[in-house]
Amino acid sequence: MNELLFFRGILIGSLGLIILMVGSFIMFIKNEREKLKTHAEKAERELQFQKELRTAEFEVSEELKSQISRELHDNIGHTVSMARLVFEQMRTKKEIDSEKLEELDRLIQLASNDIRNVSRSLNSDFLSLNDFSKSIELELNRLRKLHPANIEFSKGSIDETTFSKEQRLFGYRIFQEAMSNAIKHSQAEHISVRCLNEDFLLKIEDNGLGFEIETLNSSEGSNGLMNMRKRADLVHLKFNLRSTLGTGTTIKISLS
Repeated sequence: MNELLFFRGILIGSLGLIILMVGSFIMFIKNEREKLKTHAEKAERELQFQKELRTAEFEVSEELKSQISRELHDNIGHTVSMARLVFEQMRTKKEIDSEKLEELDRLIQLASNDIRNVSRSLNSDFLSLNDFSKSIELELNRLRKLHPANIEFSKGSIDETTFSKEQRLFGYRIFQEAMSNAIKHSQAEHISVRCLNEDFLLKIEDNGLGFEIETLNSSEGSNGLMNMRKRADLVHLKFNLRSTLGTGTTIKISLS
């Protein structure tokens, strides 16, 4: 009887040990699957981030080229045409007109400055060689020449290295999209742009037509808004949008 109880105890203990081992093995497999899933999701996020990063870099470059093309045609082309007209007027006269000569010198200097700015902008590593606020300021200077809106710019005292290079790049792309919307669609007469102030990287306010956010979210026009919000999320920035119909729109990008 005692032997039977002894073997019964061994059998129960063995079964318990087997169950424990099987349970541990199942937990091990489950944990490994979770790790693989986590690694796969991390790799997918990194892949998506790199894809968005390359897209943003390309879009910044393309938008820059588009702006430069308009500047070459509208500003530099016009300045050179005016300089040639003044030169032709001077050539028809026997004596040198000092006023015309000064005007010609002014136009040549203006064209030279514009060409120098274009040359700087064409640099492929634009945001690396120029700080974030300087890049914003140069872009706004171009926009002022092309559009009638009153554009104000101010820079705070926050060190731009508070934000990563990727945050600045994505912030700059969001800035380009927001400015394009403010100028082309909102019919704003006044646009205020501030950067590196308090806790935010960028803040853009306009007094344009504004819109109802709920209505925009259900329309095709939400794509641009979704892209801006998505890019802010990818680099851990908080994207805040306020808009009132008939009053204007405010976009703020800050640390999460």
